[in-house]
This record gives sequence, C-alpha cells and structure tokens, in this order.
Amino acid sequence: MNTSIRMSVTDCANYLGISKSAAWRLVKSGQLPSLEIGKRIILNRADVDDFITRHTRPAVEASTVAAQIFRKAV
Repeated sequence: MNTSIRMSVTDCANYLGISKSAAWRLVKSGQLPSLEIGKRIILNRADVDDFITRHTRPAVEASTVAAQIFRKAV
C-alpha cells in the first residue's frame, strides 16, 4: 500500500476498503477534501484519516448489545 501523505482516488478507495465509484462520490460531494491538479485529483492522507475518525461509530459493550437483543426477543 502507498504510505505517501498524498494519494489518488484509487489509493483512497483501497485504503478505505470501498469501491472507486464510492470514493469518487465522497470526493465530488465534498465529504473528502481534494486538490485538483489538471485532470488529476489528489487527497491528503490526513484528510482521509479525519474522515474515518468523523464517521467511526463508538464501540458498544457486549453486555449492552446482549441486553438489547434479549429485550427484542421477549
């Protein structure tokens, strides 16, 4: 994997584990900041990492999940 601080949209898609078209949608919608140089789109890895941080859900304790499942079953 490319460890550069800059990456292409394809590299970003691979880094996030999503399709290239999904990565393009994130760039076009402005959710992932990018730099356009000619016809090339460049992303900063720090911006991609910030995106991950902003969209990461907090962990839920297993006992909480079990309690929710139990309540639904009863």
